[in-house]
Amino acid sequence: MFRIPTLLFAFCILNICFTQNWIDTLEHPRNVVLEEFTGIYCGFCPYGHQIAHSIDSANPGRVSIIGIHSSDTYSQPGSAAHPDFRTQWGLNLQSFSGLTGFPSGMVNRTIYGGKKAMSRFDWEAATDSIFELGNSEVNIGMRSLWNESTRTLSIDVELYYHEEQNLFNKLNLAITESNVIGYQGGSQGGASYSHAHVLRDLISAVEANSWSGVKVDDIVTGELQTFNFEYVVDAGWDIENCELVAFVTKFSNSETLHGVHINAANDSTIINSSTSNISELNKAYDIKAFPNPANEFINFKGTTQIDKIIIYDLLGNLVKSESINDDNYRLDLTDLNNGLYFYEVHFGMENQKGRFIH
Repeated sequence: MFRIPTLLFAFCILNICFTQNWIDTLEHPRNVVLEEFTGIYCGFCPYGHQIAHSIDSANPGRVSIIGIHSSDTYSQPGSAAHPDFRTQWGLNLQSFSGLTGFPSGMVNRTIYGGKKAMSRFDWEAATDSIFELGNSEVNIGMRSLWNESTRTLSIDVELYYHEEQNLFNKLNLAITESNVIGYQGGSQGGASYSHAHVLRDLISAVEANSWSGVKVDDIVTGELQTFNFEYVVDAGWDIENCELVAFVTKFSNSETLHGVHINAANDSTIINSSTSNISELNKAYDIKAFPNPANEFINFKGTTQIDKIIIYDLLGNLVKSESINDDNYRLDLTDLNNGLYFYEVHFGMENQKGRFIH
């Protein structure tokens, strides 16, 4: 039996801009989505897992991995003690890929060496060839909010196009889980193998029995499109080990244009991008926000004059805006509820984004 999670979908498309977006309008290098076909009884698959991990480690933040267990031969449990990672979408994706053996993988669903589903030995070179294509035609932003009591994820995915498309595109949204302990053939771990990036479901499969993504039409360069999903997470999955992967393909589901991933629970692309920006700007301006987590106050300190501090809540609502003319400022938080907040520190023509917990 396929293990199909309980689903609840509410889907709409809004052509609006929120107070704080999870996307920017700058051009960015295109990212890679590696859809890896694997199985618990595949003796060579642990080597494939190692190669995928190596590609990910060599390109931090630029590679999203989706581990697809599709074949009954390699994935159907022969023992009640062995995990069943199959989904209702696996066989459709396997057929689409045209694979002839396991492990195989699609790298941005493009043709490399005459094949869409290629050997593990070709994944690295195919990834490099995608990176050499330059900037992506579309930016993808994503934000997720987690409701523990209902086990519901509220997910916003934003698209911003730099180039016109010949026809409509498809938006794909997957949920994966890592650190899942279970049997794996061909591994030293045996029954204690730690499985990573296991595809749990395609959230974007809003049509019954369809693995295809959500249609993105009326594409206009320079305009924002926002897609909203609500998804009930299976009680057997550890949300702290789950990721969301969003990627855009051309109308035929081939040729992935770009992809991003975030933690499934209370994360966003703004948080992820701001982390690297903070490191770079700290070198130049030594801007610090502390303590973090914060109680009644949070301090902002830098080596240059701070002009303004703006605070947003997790929903993107503006909750504070303070004009400053100093390099050191103590911000009062006593009127804010506990939770995760985003800040913008403005100094001259520059600004720095970050986050803190109150």
